[in-house]
Amino acid sequence: MGRRIKYTTTHFQRPTRIDQQTYLLLKSTLLNNPDFNIDKSPGSFKENYKKEFKFLKYSFVYFVFFIIILTNFYDGGHDKTIDPFRTFITIPAIIAGLGSFMIGIDLFLSGPSYANYLKDKRNYFESMKLSIIQSSDYADFCSSFYYSYER
Repeated sequence: MGRRIKYTTTHFQRPTRIDQQTYLLLKSTLLNNPDFNIDKSPGSFKENYKKEFKFLKYSFVYFVFFIIILTNFYDGGHDKTIDPFRTFITIPAIIAGLGSFMIGIDLFLSGPSYANYLKDKRNYFESMKLSIIQSSDYADFCSSFYYSYER
């Protein structure tokens, strides 16, 4: 019996067309400041997965810490008694290890789609920026930029 793993996929949705007034405002801004970023919220991979990376870091450190404690204090005896110290340390080690594993799987599955989303978004706005700078008027911009994205 197989289990399903749920994860998030992210895709870039192109925004609606800019109007002529926005075009003129962006055109003048870009002529005065070519480094201006049209995208109001560029985001980053690290910023989006900040909590996951933090949890992964701490859970992995705790896992390694508890494993080191277990291996240093384990005497290798074959007695049948349950050592409360070993049990006390083993449970957090298992929880930390599973936490690291689950976050790692989530990043492995959802990370590539978010990276593609960021790449597509950046390419879209960089292409828009270039088209605005190179166009002579709003109609020229629409025919060069939107035509290339609507095919």
